[in-house]
Amino acid sequence: MNNKQIINNNNYSLILNNDSLVLKYNNKDYYLTSQPYEPCLYVNLDNKIILIIHNSYNISELMDNNVLRSITGKEYDVNTLCEMIIYGIDNHLYDIDIGYLEKGYYFNNIIELKDDIFYKEYKKYPECVIDYSIIKYNKPYDGINSHMECILFALNKWSKKDSNNYKYDKSKMKSTKIDTTYLFNNKGDKSYYHLFLNPPHGCSYTIKDFNKINNILFPNGIKDLEIYEWNTNFSN
Repeated sequence: MNNKQIINNNNYSLILNNDSLVLKYNNKDYYLTSQPYEPCLYVNLDNKIILIIHNSYNISELMDNNVLRSITGKEYDVNTLCEMIIYGIDNHLYDIDIGYLEKGYYFNNIIELKDDIFYKEYKKYPECVIDYSIIKYNKPYDGINSHMECILFALNKWSKKDSNNYKYDKSKMKSTKIDTTYLFNNKGDKSYYHLFLNPPHGCSYTIKDFNKINNILFPNGIKDLEIYEWNTNFSN
């Protein structure tokens, strides 16, 4: 038997077993199969098909490609596709197009908490130039990739809000991990501190306002925050 581990994390693993792809999840083996020249993916459990994903992928694509492009235009890696399959399994889907599976997966796994108390408080600061998104991320944490997905989620939100057609190139996204001192100190005109208190047009807010906002955002303090600064040339 020739086993090759393609993906492995705490929640699931994807293994190439001879010529078969096996998704191991919840102590069960789900075999992924497909027919030649047919863009459908079949998920099998105990020799029964439990999920058919139309207009998706041949298993050879899952073995050979790091980045997958869906018929809908979305790009993601095999890891994300596995999570979508798991979403289909957990929700007892059977016969579904990849586009509908994507919508269900993304809608349920990354959502904006529009009723968060922060937004109510933020309305008191109309002069502020910073836009915030309070997001609930239900997927397994995946380091920088999780941060990237939340950035793109927020970008899509602002695109709809401003009625603009924001375009972006995910392959051009780059980030640098920074510490809290860099973000919150009062040095440098690009720090969070200065963007809040000293926007180009000026504002009437004080350090008390800045602290009040951040006490709501970060009730447990800022010491353990994981922060990334992103480049600005990946979108228009």
